Amino acid sequence: MIGIAYALASALVIGISSHLPQEAHEIEDVLFGNAVAVERDRMWLAVGVAAGLVGLHALLWRPFLLTAHDPEAAAAHGVPVRLLEAVLFLSLGLGIAVATRTIGALPVFAYAVLPPAAGLMAFGDVRAAMAFAAVGAAGAAFFGYWASFAWNLPTGACSVVASGALLVPAAVIRALRRG
Repeated sequence: MIGIAYALASALVIGISSHLPQEAHEIEDVLFGNAVAVERDRMWLAVGVAAGLVGLHALLWRPFLLTAHDPEAAAAHGVPVRLLEAVLFLSLGLGIAVATRTIGALPVFAYAVLPPAAGLMAFGDVRAAMAFAAVGAAGAAFFGYWASFAWNLPTGACSVVASGALLVPAAVIRALRRG
């Protein structure tokens, strides 16, 4: 679903970009990322939204997990499944929207998909997978920015490659766990 939404939203932005007052490079920044030059207000908004969402997700960790993995059991235990699903998806949408406006769609898509996929590949336990994804995404962000600066490459592309590189240690961990 994330891939479908990304593809459709990107096509829509590209399709209407000729009618937008911004210059073409600003459109490219939104699509492909340029977090090197983020306005102060936009960065503080992103930090505030991220802090609020981390708090919300920490508070509702167990109900979110139960609702996502077994909605029938959650409903049987009196958990308001539809409400929690709505809160989860709205909070994810808010976070993705703010992050996309801050660093661009391509890096946000990469950070939302690749580190979690690597975490799930490496570990069967959800907490271990989430920890791997969080630490891996932070490391990928650092390395992506460093590589962009050191080799004068596009920041968004470097972030995506660094995030994708997490699949290598994840595959090694998976092989060692099975072996």
